[in-house]
Amino acid sequence: MLKVSFNGAGPGERAAGRQGVLRIDVQAAHWVPVDEARIYVDGRLRRRLPLEAPGTANVPLTLEADAFVTVEIQGPAEGLYADLAPGHTPFAFTNPIFVDVDGDGEWNPAGLPDDLPETLRKPQEVAPQSSAQR
Repeated sequence: MLKVSFNGAGPGERAAGRQGVLRIDVQAAHWVPVDEARIYVDGRLRRRLPLEAPGTANVPLTLEADAFVTVEIQGPAEGLYADLAPGHTPFAFTNPIFVDVDGDGEWNPAGLPDDLPETLRKPQEVAPQSSAQR
């Protein structure tokens, strides 16, 4: 289990602020080895840190422009885990947390076209329609 938040916002949500704390909480069965967390900003590896399960890390993070943040955790395929899941590696990842650095209420990361649909620019404000409403 991997639970992550940035300034209180979780995956799929929009956080605000240039600086904040990325909180990473990891829980795993005693036989699932976890030894590393990797933090990505806009799909680029920003930081690696040792992290075992159960464990928590509070990582200060400063961003220059609107961005998205994701986290991966991984461990070695050894011991009971390797016996139970041969050929597999303990691994988990999050969906992105969208960070509005400039505080304008929109998520506008560099490199994206200006004509993105509202479902991407303002996902919280655009509710999906049910098939009965279409």
